[in-house]
Amino acid sequence: MDGGGVRGLVPARVLARLESLMGVPCADVFDLIAGTSTGAIVALGLAVPRTRSDEPRGYTAAELESVYTRNAARIFSRTALRRLVAIDDLLEERYPVAHLEQVLARYFGELRLSDLTVEALVPSFELSTRAPLMFERARARADEGHDLALAHVARATSAAPTYFEPFQTEYPVGTPRMFVDGGVVANNPAMCAFVRARQMWPDASRLILVSVGTGDLSDWIRHDEALGWGVAGWAKPLMEIVLDGGSELVDQQLEVLLHAQDYLRLQLPLTDASPRLDDASTENLSKLEEHADRVVEHFASRLEAIARELVVLTR
Repeated sequence: MDGGGVRGLVPARVLARLESLMGVPCADVFDLIAGTSTGAIVALGLAVPRTRSDEPRGYTAAELESVYTRNAARIFSRTALRRLVAIDDLLEERYPVAHLEQVLARYFGELRLSDLTVEALVPSFELSTRAPLMFERARARADEGHDLALAHVARATSAAPTYFEPFQTEYPVGTPRMFVDGGVVANNPAMCAFVRARQMWPDASRLILVSVGTGDLSDWIRHDEALGWGVAGWAKPLMEIVLDGGSELVDQQLEVLLHAQDYLRLQLPLTDASPRLDDASTENLSKLEEHADRVVEHFASRLEAIARELVVLTR
């Protein structure tokens, strides 16, 4: 699942349709679930254990839609005082992080990476080393020093520069680190997932990869708008460009590396909904739901075919 702020509603809704077709949760079918930023919230949610043994593993994708429909407006809100102090976001991040952290704590509680019911991979970027870092269930189970709380993993990968302040924690234990949004290096984590799967299962004769985008943003900045932009002009759209710029490249690479029947990229141009990461208006959330429904309709035959195959392969 790609990153994209409030547009994370799209993969949650698309995967809800896939789960409906399969008749089982994603965690019962996929061996590895990966997500970046908002996509990581969906990915981790699908892979968490439930509190009772008679419940299915993880949240259903349909339940994860509520992360956005119920909480996005609060996460992406700020007071008039903050706007004044931030001076049009030049002196402060756009949003206070408390609301986001409260939502993550509510959905993930005290669960840690090692508690996940399926392998998971979440990219982030560490500032002091200027290097990408992958949070993984396998690593957490092998070394408890890397067993970070899920709420902290989600916070680290979703700390979009200019939107939320970086996240500081010890990872591994005893090593202070400062993280920002994983989208600055891998907004589409499909290639990271592919490489990791090859490492984990080197003898596998076949890999099936389903990649869910948050909407293709091609041509959303007009040429006449960008001409003459300086630092101030680029400041607001730059984060969206950084987060979305490499996603299509990953798609092109995987089309070469995997057979067509083994790779499904669920992505369409974002036409009616806002491309902004933080447009949590009721109108835009409704448009994002409509966009997700168009994705499902456009890829209906492929979704149905791969759902049938995945269920058969896991029996």
